[in-house]
Amino acid sequence: MLMTRQFDLGDIFGQLYLKTEGLFSTAIGASVQYIFLFILFGAFLAKSGMGKFFNDLALALAGHQQGGPAKVAVISSAFMGSINGSAVANVVDT
Repeated sequence: MLMTRQFDLGDIFGQLYLKTEGLFSTAIGASVQYIFLFILFGAFLAKSGMGKFFNDLALALAGHQQGGPAKVAVISSAFMGSINGSAVANVVDT
């Protein structure tokens, strides 16, 4: 049977919540700083219609050329990929 010494409730809460090795560690700090900003920026792009603008711009640049639909797909994907940096999100957006 596994055994350990008794821990005081104050020690447990101190380790979990007040020190940098607990719940509020580097992973939570990074998610608060970066993931929230990506979600906020993505919502801004969706509400402002920037995705449609990127697709329309790509269509205007390469839509009339030979192989236009493929070039439009690549250009609009490059525009969206330069912003979000995620392959899955890029596929969903374009």
